[in-house]
Amino acid sequence: MLACAFLAVWIPYQAAVGLQERFEFGGPLGPTLMAMSLLVAFLASWWLARRSLPDPFGLSFDRSTLPIILAGLLLATACRFAAGALAVASGIATDDAAGTAGSLLGSFSMALAIGAIPALAEDILTRGFPLFAARGARPAWLLVSISALMFMLNHVWRFDWGVTEQVRLFCMGIAYALAAWRLNSLWAAFGLHLGWNGGAALVPLDISGTDAFRLETAAIHLLIAGLLLAIPKRRRDS
Repeated sequence: MLACAFLAVWIPYQAAVGLQERFEFGGPLGPTLMAMSLLVAFLASWWLARRSLPDPFGLSFDRSTLPIILAGLLLATACRFAAGALAVASGIATDDAAGTAGSLLGSFSMALAIGAIPALAEDILTRGFPLFAARGARPAWLLVSISALMFMLNHVWRFDWGVTEQVRLFCMGIAYALAAWRLNSLWAAFGLHLGWNGGAALVPLDISGTDAFRLETAAIHLLIAGLLLAIPKRRRDS
């Protein structure tokens, strides 16, 4: 049952990413398939909930959800800004910003709007399924590790980017999975994920040391993971 639901979301998601990154950049089919994968995910959530698996992907909304998303957005954006500043200071990148503060803020807002659907679809695939649909079946550390591995492997179109990219993705997956687990909500991971991706629009960089920047990104996400481990675990009914 879970495997069928996973494949129903994963197939259009991967087709969408492949089209947008490799075959049809800027075409309409990729975004359409991405929206379809998210729609299928919500249908799968409804279907699984009807089969005695309430809130299977950790998508329940309550009064704490918006603050959780906002906190993740702010934390990840601040970390992305710090990563850019550190990269420039260390000489592995140069600041490529040419616009005003207003234009950068507009680019950031646009990046959040465009990136929301793929970020949530990927969060459901790589965190919703292992952390919530399989909750209680394995120790938490194992579920978090499986989620991080799934996040890394889900980037199938980046397998040829080298080892440092896989390390970066795994460490990002650890941080985002821990956010979802500690706060007992997929929206916590979504806020971090979206904030990091969108934050790139605030600090556009011309990166010369690609491997070094990827490892810096990995280290920053491990620091985020440590911060998350320091906060109390949120109960679902809190």
